[in-house]
Parts: sequence; structure tokens; C-alpha cells
Amino acid sequence: MPQPKTNKRPFIKIQANDGSGIVTVLEPLSASNKRFGPGRRLYLSKRNEYPAARINVVEIDLLRAGLRRHVGKPQPPRTDYYVQVRDIQQPNRIQVWAFGLRDRILIVPIPLKPKINPVLLDVQSCG
Repeated sequence: MPQPKTNKRPFIKIQANDGSGIVTVLEPLSASNKRFGPGRRLYLSKRNEYPAARINVVEIDLLRAGLRRHVGKPQPPRTDYYVQVRDIQQPNRIQVWAFGLRDRILIVPIPLKPKINPVLLDVQSCG
């Protein structure tokens, strides 16, 4: 019997080992996140809920096409790809790494719980 098609997009949840719930979400952006329509509205709604739930967010945008909605000022330089980190411990600061097609993707700090150092993620090696 054919399986129903789902629109679930992959993402990574980092949970606390003390049972207190999700600490950080890593969101690789999909094409539906970046074009007008229900997929984008759903994603933006979910993205806006994370800070209220005290969840760190790491967005990985490796798609050159589509809309980009960066949070914060100043806007990052225009380039091919971005990684954007929102650490709930610094709610008014959003870190953005911008890089081009020929650049090596930087190692990005993944925020965890307060008083715990971020884990360094080599995004380049995850491909």
C-alpha cells in the first residue's frame, strides 16, 4: 500500500540530559521555508515560538534561492549562504556567519544551557 507523502522537514533537537526539555534546535532551511506560501508561514510561526519557550535556534541556510529573513540589525552582508545563531542567554544579539560558494563554512558555536559552554559544530564536515 502506498505511504502518504509528508511535508516534514528534517531538523535536530538537542535535549537536556536532566529531562528539562529541548535546549537548542538546528534548522536547515528548505525551499518551502524560503518562498511565499503556507510552508514559510508555518516555519516563521514556529521560529517565533522558540525564544518564548527558551529554546536556542541555529538556522542553516545553504540554499541560494528564495527569500531571506534575517533577524536583527545590522543586516549581514549579501552572500550565498548563512548560518544564524540566536542564543536565549543573549536575546538581543544574533550571530550571523555569511559565506560564499568557494568559502569554507566556519565552525559555529551551538548554544546549550546557561553556564554550559557552547559545543562547536563543524558544519562543513556534516555534508
